[in-house]
Amino acid sequence: MLRAGLYIRVSTEEQVLHGYSLDAQREALTKYAQEHSYYIVDYYVDEGLSARKSYTKRGEFMRILNDVKNNRLDLILIIDLLRN
Repeated sequence: MLRAGLYIRVSTEEQVLHGYSLDAQREALTKYAQEHSYYIVDYYVDEGLSARKSYTKRGEFMRILNDVKNNRLDLILIIDLLRN
């Protein structure tokens, strides 16, 4: 069984209003992982942090990368959001 880390991030209130809330992302990613029989190691949540901010300033993003580096995860699941 593959070990998955679920990365969740919302940077703007507009994303929340359009159904991309943290809870909505968590639910969708969890469902996807379960449907594919992935073992969910952890949820990595960066709330209110813009992607324009250096990735090194996003604590949970750095934690998930560290877990990949240390062989705790086989894959990362994210929701791809197109933004205007």
